[in-house]
Amino acid sequence: MSHCFKKADDGRLADVMVIEPISSSSLECMAAGAKTSFKLATGVSFGDASARDKARLPGEFADAVFCDEWAYRLNAAARTWQRPHAQDNLMDIVPLGKVRSAFNFSLDNKRVLNFDNVVTDDDNVKQDMSIDVYGRADKKARDEAMAAAAAEADAAAAAAKEAEADELDALLAAMAARMRAAGASSSSSSRGGAACAPRRGPARPARCPVRVCAAEGFCRDKVNVEARGKAASAGKTYRLSFVGSGETKEIDCPDDTYILDAAEAAGLDLPATCKSGICGTCVGRIASGTFDPSDIADISFTLNEDEQAQGLAMLCMTRPTSDLVIETQCDWGYSLGVKEWEGATGQFSATPDPLMGKKWQE
Repeated sequence: MSHCFKKADDGRLADVMVIEPISSSSLECMAAGAKTSFKLATGVSFGDASARDKARLPGEFADAVFCDEWAYRLNAAARTWQRPHAQDNLMDIVPLGKVRSAFNFSLDNKRVLNFDNVVTDDDNVKQDMSIDVYGRADKKARDEAMAAAAAEADAAAAAAKEAEADELDALLAAMAARMRAAGASSSSSSRGGAACAPRRGPARPARCPVRVCAAEGFCRDKVNVEARGKAASAGKTYRLSFVGSGETKEIDCPDDTYILDAAEAAGLDLPATCKSGICGTCVGRIASGTFDPSDIADISFTLNEDEQAQGLAMLCMTRPTSDLVIETQCDWGYSLGVKEWEGATGQFSATPDPLMGKKWQE
């Protein structure tokens, strides 16, 4: 039974004794000395309490009134008394049928039943940011620090990726410049009228793999299709001798015509694929005479310096500047930079249509 008040119209407070169910935890706090507005407590069965009949309660409760929502509050309180802790430790605070008044009773904080209490955020400690019981300020600081660290890591990764791309671009540009310079040097030495005398130099160095970047046109700019067949003729015609496997074929070739074109026009069947001075399928060896491969954008992309010095030439975009003796080969997809030149192995007629990389004998 709690000591409550009702406020009259004139503002005065009137005493009201209210019968209320008590949860196990509330009674434990009261027994421990917590201040309370409860004056009396008694132990009754759930059935007697559910009857809401003051005749089943001790006489001290006769002038009191039952609280609002009695059944709801009774069920809620009864559930707390079913817990093992309450059953084992709290039942003797107020035994069944007994009345206890030895509590720390106080009216310092009066309970006014008809008082309209308007709750605001200032009344809720969980909403008061100045108290910050959940550590929200610390969480915000941690989140901001984590976001800043993530942004810094992303920026560092982007910078590293950009630096790597710049380094690769610079490497490719340097490689392209060296290859163009080597091509210009070899072309000038072969078209000035000097003979390309055959010689066997030191062992051919192994080729290193080159990573190309298609987006930069690193390979495409080697194909010089526009240059084909546009040279001005000086009105000269040269005699070309093609040396094959056990036979030699001789044809005439105008000075403005590529060697391969002249051979095909004469009915010779020589290996070729791109006809643009890049794949190396048409390679032959100029055993004697001079020639002009200047239409090839970058001859060093396919033939290294040692191979050029031995007289190897891509017949598809090479013009004669004198009578020539040419050793031919029959391997479509000749393994440049992998094996030594095997000599004249070409077959000029009655050959099957080959596939790229297949030898005619196969």
